[in-house]
Amino acid sequence: DDEPSPSAASLIGVMALGVFLAWPVWIGPPLLAFFATLLLRRDLPWRTRAQHVAIAIVPVAMLAVVHAVGRWGWVLLVRTSGAVLHPSMAAVGWVFPLLALAGIAVSLTDRRARVTLFLVLAIVAQAVTLYFMSQSINAQTPYMAYKMGYLALYPLATLGALGIGSRVHGFMGSRVLGFTGSRVVGWGLVAILGVLIVRPLLAVPRPIPVVSRDFYNAGQWTRTNLGSSCVDYLVADAYTAYWLHLAVLGNPRASARTAEVDQHDARAAMARWIPAEGLPYAIVDLTLLPDEIRSRVTLLKTFGQAGVIARPTARPCGAGGTP
Repeated sequence: DDEPSPSAASLIGVMALGVFLAWPVWIGPPLLAFFATLLLRRDLPWRTRAQHVAIAIVPVAMLAVVHAVGRWGWVLLVRTSGAVLHPSMAAVGWVFPLLALAGIAVSLTDRRARVTLFLVLAIVAQAVTLYFMSQSINAQTPYMAYKMGYLALYPLATLGALGIGSRVHGFMGSRVLGFTGSRVVGWGLVAILGVLIVRPLLAVPRPIPVVSRDFYNAGQWTRTNLGSSCVDYLVADAYTAYWLHLAVLGNPRASARTAEVDQHDARAAMARWIPAEGLPYAIVDLTLLPDEIRSRVTLLKTFGQAGVIARPTARPCGAGGTP
């Protein structure tokens, strides 16, 4: 917005490709912010603006078309439900929203902040759209709409910093310390906030991976030797079952089996292995496997804490077929 040029548009285009490949649902807001920014640059000829749009948008549009060929049904996944952190004051506290609101107020009169404000508004618009799309199928959780909040944190944090900076400059800089003094005070606040934020983070224990190396190896071995469509998950954590099924074994997100895994319950999963009928294989947490099940199955392979078990009548199944 400060210095529009073909090279800047090219940089936006490259970053748009990265966003699309990482998480396609997030590509909408930055592109909308880009369009809004160009639309307001009335000092630029329409031909120049059209050129910049083409440079930034055509590569990601071509990638989207190639990626979508044969997968148009996947678009409906934006309506799906799923496990996600619900937005709440408990998650972000009260200081962050107040600072963000202060920054939004400042951005209304600061031309250089308008791109960030456009991005926030575009995120809100897409989140609302995704919410109503999920409600159209009565999804239990507006998964994609909530995940837009993860993206909103970054521009809101930027606006919060703008709010702090404007107050420092307004009340202490221009009136008391001057421009140089305001910069010193500003960087001093950054240093203090850095200490206050980083110190408790260093004391936080490292998170335990949802899929440990043992379970990952068990999943890879199962996928290679037994198939992926007829596997159960006797694990304590629902997220472990979900990501084993989806990411490690490579099962499709839009399937009845994945919907079952979405509702994973450890006790219910264990109960399914007491009768003689059911899925032929399972990836299990050996520390949780009861003797009542262990005595009825064959332990095919162990990987530390993880193992792969089979019913006596089990036979391999394909990646997308039935046993």
